[in-house]
Amino acid sequence: MITNKKQTGIRITQSLSDKLTEFSNSKGISKNAVIIMAIDEFLKKHEEISKQDDRGDQDE
Repeated sequence: MITNKKQTGIRITQSLSDKLTEFSNSKGISKNAVIIMAIDEFLKKHEEISKQDDRGDQDE
């Protein structure tokens, strides 16, 4: 399966970078993979919250 990917850049604090490096090393995965998983989870949570808000608006 071919997946189209888009390269992007971010700026983070040194402290956050250190934590990201430590976490990715401890899990044996790349920092890129950690960031992708974090963004994916963040968006899924906010999508679910948005769906709940939409259902709540319909009840009124």
